[in-house]
Amino acid sequence: MQLNDYFQKATFWFTQLGFLMLATLAFLFAEERLLADSGYYFIRVINAKYFWIEHNRLILALSQLPVVIGSWIGLKMSWLITVYSLWHVVFFYSIHIVSKHIYGSKTSGPTLVLLMTVGLTAGFFVPMFELYYAAALIILFDAVLESEKNRLQEYVILTLLALFIASAHFMAVILLCVVIAEHLLAAGMSKWKQLVLPAMVVIGTMVFKKFNISDYEQGKIDWFLNGLQNFSVNSEYLNKLGGFLVMHYLDFLFILAVAFTSVITQVKWKEALLLLGSAIVLTVMVTVSDPWFQSNRYQQQVYYPLIFLAVFAFVKFGLNNRSAVVRAIAILLGVCSFGYRTNAIA
Repeated sequence: MQLNDYFQKATFWFTQLGFLMLATLAFLFAEERLLADSGYYFIRVINAKYFWIEHNRLILALSQLPVVIGSWIGLKMSWLITVYSLWHVVFFYSIHIVSKHIYGSKTSGPTLVLLMTVGLTAGFFVPMFELYYAAALIILFDAVLESEKNRLQEYVILTLLALFIASAHFMAVILLCVVIAEHLLAAGMSKWKQLVLPAMVVIGTMVFKKFNISDYEQGKIDWFLNGLQNFSVNSEYLNKLGGFLVMHYLDFLFILAVAFTSVITQVKWKEALLLLGSAIVLTVMVTVSDPWFQSNRYQQQVYYPLIFLAVFAFVKFGLNNRSAVVRAIAILLGVCSFGYRTNAIA
């Protein structure tokens, strides 16, 4: 058996066992996963027996689908709670199955497993969070874009994915743009036709949201802009940020470091600049949005775009690296990170 076959088997079992562990945790902690917004939307959907969409975030419907169906067919409350919790894992696994078996993605499995764990403890107990679902859809978007399929249905799928992603949050749009930029750097403009409609949909969605913005979202924007005006990089900021990340995000730092090193060792200078620039911009954005450096559920959700960036690059360039040493280190780090986070959750 060749070395590459061992890596493929290791990745396969990491994906399967990872999803199994996450499903087990979702089942065991179903009631606990009604924390904060999760419980709010759960009750809203049950009372309405229909989707409850706020702030024009269409993507919320994806997390609410099993509860809507369950309320229609009269499932008991205990079953609804369990299904609601498990659906988060089932949805991610479904994205993996489609990405891998229809579009040939070699990285969707470990990416999605790590996106459900890295940087998350309290954040695991709010499974309906819009950016979690947007992250999964972006992984599917990447798989479709990288496949050799160029049929009408791919144009439709990419456009629908863009609609849901853009409806989730402005951060989701930024992450989608980073993924598209990485694809264009790697493959050139060969798929530009497939990107026209999604781009139009994203722009149209952003314009629509601007003119139909809720008081809540306007307040968030005003808070961010005010914080940005007062933002400055100094020794105090860097010391607080560094100490906070080392204490609460050590696995993230290792994953980001391996991702960046993997890009450099493959002499992908443009991709390295994209990763570095995106990391800096997102770091500024998340620390302006949540400037207190205190670990909690809300903070973990605010920092989630950084997690996505690191995990996406880590799997794309680390687990998929030509170097056997880099791939072995990446697999070991992924397993350690997953074990550390699931242990913290449990």
